[in-house]
Amino acid sequence: AHIPSLTRITGLLLPIRYPNSFYTNTITDPVVASLSRVAIYHDHPVAAAPNSSASSGSDKVIGGIRCRLERQELDREVEGRVATNLYIQTLHLLSPYRGHGVAASLLNSLLFATPRDTKAKSRVSEIVKHYNIRTVTAHVHEANEDGLRWYVARGFKVQEGVVEGYYRRLQPSGAKIVRFDVPWDEDAGGASPLGEK
Repeated sequence: AHIPSLTRITGLLLPIRYPNSFYTNTITDPVVASLSRVAIYHDHPVAAAPNSSASSGSDKVIGGIRCRLERQELDREVEGRVATNLYIQTLHLLSPYRGHGVAASLLNSLLFATPRDTKAKSRVSEIVKHYNIRTVTAHVHEANEDGLRWYVARGFKVQEGVVEGYYRRLQPSGAKIVRFDVPWDEDAGGASPLGEK
């Protein structure tokens, strides 16, 4: 039910036009579905209608994240399993809702267990463990200083160089790659969710 709204928001906010199959795969491909989230704004308390699964009509899609898995360079193995990279294909949020931790929550929901899921502070999520995710990467438009700052504030490192011509519809057309190494070391007190330093 959220796909049409998500399609409109993605087209509005991002400089890349995705085919309809991109959105249908978000719900039909089990791996992509497990690596995707949608942010919904409720203008009423969610608990007000505990038995109602239908939307009241006042719920509004405000953003989302969609990722895919990539084998890490040279099919690196960690603990006998192929290590994977979580590639952020889209991460976007309507501007009135920015600055409240919603985008970080979308990403954190993929990477870290919630306090109710674990007795420790915060550890990597079951998704990270299941897919052996060791890194997270994304392309960011080279002129998108706010976007780059957002990623850096959450522990991402900006890689050297620019991928020229990545955004064909924009000038300049280059992209920077940002990378986050997922902290699996649970002996160090647990991994910290992004944006909570």
